[in-house]
Amino acid sequence: GVLSIKTQDFPLHTQRQQGVVVGFSGSRIFALQYTAMVTIDVPQSASLYRYLEKRDFVNAYEVACLGVTDGDWRLLANDALRALQLDVARKAFARLKDVGWIELVTRIEAERKQAGHDDQVLVATVLAYQGKFQEAAKLFCKANRVERAIEMFTDLRRWEEARQFAHTANAEQMQELVKRQAAAAEEGNDLSAASETYLAAGDYLKAIQIMGDQGWIERLADVARGLTAGQMAELQACLGFFEKAKAVEQAKEVLHKLGDVQGLLRLNLEHNKWDDALLLIEAHPAYASQVYLPYAQWLVEHDRFQEAQEAYKAAGQAGKSLELLRTLTHNAVLEHRYAAAGHYLWVLAKEILAAAGERPTTAELQEFSRLRRTADEYFSYQSIHKYTDEPFTALTPDTVFNISRFLLSCLLKEEAPFGVSKAYCIFAMAKQARTLGANKLARFALDKLSAYKVPLAWQEQVDIFSLSIRSRPFTDADELLPSCFRCQTINPLLNQAGDRCVACSHPMMRSFCNFEILPLIRFQLQRDISFEEAIALIRRDPPPRKPSRRAVPSNPWQNDGPDVQTLSLLGGEEAPLRDALDIDDPFTKAMLDYEPTGTFSPTVVDRNMLLSMEKADVFVVKWPSPAVPLEFYRNMLPDVPVVLCHECNHFFHEEDWELSVMQKKGCPFCTSTSDGSSTGCATYWPPDVGQDLN
Repeated sequence: GVLSIKTQDFPLHTQRQQGVVVGFSGSRIFALQYTAMVTIDVPQSASLYRYLEKRDFVNAYEVACLGVTDGDWRLLANDALRALQLDVARKAFARLKDVGWIELVTRIEAERKQAGHDDQVLVATVLAYQGKFQEAAKLFCKANRVERAIEMFTDLRRWEEARQFAHTANAEQMQELVKRQAAAAEEGNDLSAASETYLAAGDYLKAIQIMGDQGWIERLADVARGLTAGQMAELQACLGFFEKAKAVEQAKEVLHKLGDVQGLLRLNLEHNKWDDALLLIEAHPAYASQVYLPYAQWLVEHDRFQEAQEAYKAAGQAGKSLELLRTLTHNAVLEHRYAAAGHYLWVLAKEILAAAGERPTTAELQEFSRLRRTADEYFSYQSIHKYTDEPFTALTPDTVFNISRFLLSCLLKEEAPFGVSKAYCIFAMAKQARTLGANKLARFALDKLSAYKVPLAWQEQVDIFSLSIRSRPFTDADELLPSCFRCQTINPLLNQAGDRCVACSHPMMRSFCNFEILPLIRFQLQRDISFEEAIALIRRDPPPRKPSRRAVPSNPWQNDGPDVQTLSLLGGEEAPLRDALDIDDPFTKAMLDYEPTGTFSPTVVDRNMLLSMEKADVFVVKWPSPAVPLEFYRNMLPDVPVVLCHECNHFFHEEDWELSVMQKKGCPFCTSTSDGSSTGCATYWPPDVGQDLN
């Protein structure tokens, strides 16, 4: 049979159908085929097409709901969208579950609600999404939206068609097209062409980004040189890549163009360009603290500690300079570099005194004295440690003996500094005392040593010493006993109250190489004599005077040949003139005229005494702070040449000093440089002080 379908006033539509139709419901008919009842869905595509031809999208949708294919639904949706029948289009796409097109409908709805919208632009957008690009471009141009046409073709990478429409666009749109073409080249990994295209389009930032990412430093440097100082963003971008690539010189060019002093400093600091940084702060001193502090830290890392101290002080971080010295001292002690520890402590003492200013407190002065004393102890202990721990030593027995006695006179009744072992000092003194014939002192040392825990390697040796020493007389060799050059008193080998005379308490002035006692006597000026006047008087030639008689020799024991010693108890013709004191000398008279009070009081000198002194025999000790009084010393035995180091204020035998200058180019204690030409006496020091008075 034939099934006829009639929709509204459209022409009748027929199709062949088997069976007899007995009823229908919507687009479904019920037909009797022989004895079976069947249900048949009749498609409504023909009716749909007729409604679409009439652009009756509402009825078309209602017919489609009766039953059409997915293709018919998509046809309805696209036609309704082109006609901006958005409700129908959304419903149709919803039937298809096409989320992408539903989002497009929503977006078009939003644009349509905006004021000043153009339906032609919306239709062109739909055509573009439907793949009808030429039609869409023409509609965009018709709506005076050429840029949308260009944008569409650039999105499609169809550059020729984009340029065809771009000839009617303005310069800005043309530039945008070039940028998009560059972006396309970038996405296609043609980075060289992309960077050049970006430069042609004036988009320096994008070009710089590409060149920087690829590490094209030279090309990037050429771009940076072509930029002006006003293009700060571009220059900053170049700078970032130069810094990342550690292209220091190129980065400096950019920073100079930007006038960024802070950036130049940072760059120099990051790359340890310290010379450039120091030159920069000469022109910009306000940034000094930013340079000197990291510079000091870098110097510390490279073991340039003395320069680091100066850098810390220049940075205004005197506290860190002192902390550095304390750390260096501690580390030196841990590494058994005791002489270095002594040097660092002496520098620390000077720094503390200098930081205190012209009026240091009592506590600061006491700290200075304590640090200086500890520095001397560390320096001298270096020799003891070498003697006890190393298999061989160049030190003579006398030197080890003198050093151990010096240390123990200071430390025996006090707490030893960190790292200094009293047991080592006592052991060294006991061995050398036994060797040199100081049996009484050796027995005393061994008795003291029994109270200490000694290394196992020493125990047998100590036991043998303890037994053998008891077979010797309980006396010390007389020639070993030191005498005081001030009061002529014979002193014991070890004074546990300190390294000073037991009678007049005058300090034992030692040469800080072999630690022998030097013939130096300390004196002080009368109150009405100024320092300048005193120096002027000393530098005058003394008046001629014939000594009437010689005093008791300062050292009554004299060597008169191999294994021969002479004891002179009285002055006279037989007294060795080189060691005799002239008691007619006014200074000698004042020196010997003292009252033992248990405390040391320097000899007070007047103008006549100063005039009678030889300038080469007088030494002036000047401390880093004017708050510490000056100290004057006189060499009582001119035939025993003495040298004073004005940096550390230690005295030395001239021979020891000259040897150290030849070997180390400086002082044995503080390492200050010297050519060895000056003995440090008042002849030339202090300079520019004490010109002859009229």
